[in-house]
Order: sequence, then structure tokens, then C-alpha cells
Amino acid sequence: MLLALREANALKWKKGQRMDGTQPSLLATTGNCLVTVFERPTRGVSATRFVGLWLSLSACVVAIGFLIDAYLIDQKASWSFLGIFIPQSIGLFGVPLAVLVCTRLLCAWTANFASFIGDGRDDNNESPASRAKEGFRRDLLGIAGNTWMYGCGFFVGTVATLVFYFSGYIGGFALVPGAALLLLITVSGCFAGMGLYAVYVGGRAIWRLGAYPVRVELHPFGILTTGTLLAKCFFIVAIAWSAFTISAVPVGTKANVFQHLFNEPMYLLAWPTASFIILAFIVCQIPLHRQMVSAKRRQILRLSKQISEIEPQEVGKLTQEVMDKMSHLKRELDFAASLPEWPTSMRALLGVVGSSLSTVLVPAFWSGLGGLLADKALAGI
Repeated sequence: MLLALREANALKWKKGQRMDGTQPSLLATTGNCLVTVFERPTRGVSATRFVGLWLSLSACVVAIGFLIDAYLIDQKASWSFLGIFIPQSIGLFGVPLAVLVCTRLLCAWTANFASFIGDGRDDNNESPASRAKEGFRRDLLGIAGNTWMYGCGFFVGTVATLVFYFSGYIGGFALVPGAALLLLITVSGCFAGMGLYAVYVGGRAIWRLGAYPVRVELHPFGILTTGTLLAKCFFIVAIAWSAFTISAVPVGTKANVFQHLFNEPMYLLAWPTASFIILAFIVCQIPLHRQMVSAKRRQILRLSKQISEIEPQEVGKLTQEVMDKMSHLKRELDFAASLPEWPTSMRALLGVVGSSLSTVLVPAFWSGLGGLLADKALAGI
């Protein structure tokens, strides 16, 4: 069923129409890499210039924040204002960069498909690996932007704005600084929501790889690279998301390191995101896990059958040659039985869990450090 749906999507793609309504003209590629939604306004610009552009924009926003702080903010409220404005400004740069890097990693990873997906060729002389690569890249096209991505960005941006406003983060500022904070939180929240949708798109693409048979082999380009790839991507996502969660910590005097872990922005935005990252890492690999179990079962049954076929019924017919063959097959059988059943490792899983928890633990550290610095600054006023 899944393969039939993907073939239907491919047919509509060839006719110039995608099932999500996005036009192919908006989904051009740069070399072997897909164009992300954040690259579309600057299509044709190299990745280095793209990074420089977003870094410059982020620096301009930070500079605006310092100007507002210098001329419109009371000195005692300076830390509170900058504690929200600067991390949110950094997030404006962090999300596009994270989406860009993760997309490049996913596209480069498709080169490994021939190492672990399928065997043989179909009636069209096309290997399962090539079909999987084409389908995988087609599934990633959602990163270029569609209605669902924009809707997710609008939803997260709206929720973030409402949470920060009704939690009292904006009430202590005058009209212009408060409006600047609300505007920045809304825009950066939209970017964060679009980034989370990109995480979903990547996870969905890996989920759909479970429609193809796989080979379980222990080499640097095998199926176990799936977990390593996801760990790298989710680590990058966690770094970008930490910029937003840091702004949820009200920096002030005598800040409690632990009480901020469960304030409104943290349990409405940060904790759900951390949980989403961990669940996405595990759930998207379940179909590949099932294929690995099936491949392992087939290999064990094949070796067991070969052993039973050459094993003589009478002891007198047990020659040295037969014993050597049985010994070799039994070693292969033991090796097959020891093969992993998940396309990841415990190290990668622990890395993802640690990265996810860092999105809520980093703000706790920031609250203690920021509170200490604020105490010293205010002591001199």
C-alpha cells in the first residue's frame, strides 16, 4: 500500500503536480541538495553567503535590541529585556542554519542506500536502492515549504506570543519595547514552528524507508548510520531550540535554577518539544527495525537450513570436510544471531536524549548565571 501511494505521488510529480499542492517550480535543487524554505528568497546564493546573510540579519536585530535597551529601557529592567530579546534574535539565525545543515546531511546520506537497501532489480531494471533514494528525496520536498509548514509556523508563533504575553514577560515594559518583544517572539516562534515541521518531514522520510527490504551488515556505510545521522540532526535542532528556551528564563535577582524548569513557557513549549524530539527519533525508525528483524530472521533460517542439509544422519558419514563446513556455517549463524535489530546504537539514543534534555536544562543554568550577573550589575547601581 505504501509503495502504491508513493508511485501515485511520483506520477503526479511527473505531471507537474504534487499531492501536497506545492508546485515543482518552487522545489528546485542546488546541486545534489534540496532548496529549503529559508533559501527560497535567496535561491542561487551559495551556502556560505546564505549563512552570512542570516548571520548579518541576526546581528542587525541584536543591534536594534541594544539600541532599544540603551534609550527606552530602565537600567534595572535591562537584563530582563535583553534576556528575552537576544536569545530570540539568535534563534532567527539558528533555525534557518539548522534546517540547512540537516537537509544537507539527509541528502548526503542517500549515497549509503545502495549499501543496505534491497537486493537485485525490478522489472524496469531499477534497484530498490535507487527507488528508495528517489522516494526519500521526494518526501523531503516538504522542507521547501508548503501549507502544512506555514500552518505549523503560524500555530507555534501564535502560541509562543500568547504564552509569553499572559505569563507576564511583556507587562513590565513600555509600549515600544513591549511591542518589539512581541513582534520578535512571533516571528521567531513562526521560524521555530517551521523548523519543527522540517523535523517531522525528515522523520517521515526515514519512516517510509521501512517499505523496502534491507540488509543488516556491520560496516561504516550500513543501516546503522541511520541512528548516527538522526543523532547529528537532532543535536543541531536542540542547539537551535535552546536559543528560544533560554528566553523563557526571566533573568533577575535571586533567580532559582530549578523553578524556571516548570514555568509556563517551559512546560507549554520547551518540554513538549524535548519529548517530540525523543519520540521522533524512536518512532521514525520502527519500520526499519521491523525490516531488520525480518532480514535477520531470513538469514538465520537460511543458515539453519544449510546446516541441516549437510549434517549427516549417521556418525560414520561425518567427514572432516563436512565438519569444517558445519563449523563455518555455525559461526555464521552465531554472527547472524548477534546482528542488531535497530538501525541505531545506544550511544546515539543517549545522545538524542541528552540533546533534548539540554533544551530545558540549559535555561536552568542560564537562570543561575544570568541571575548572578544581574545581581552584580544591579549592586553597582
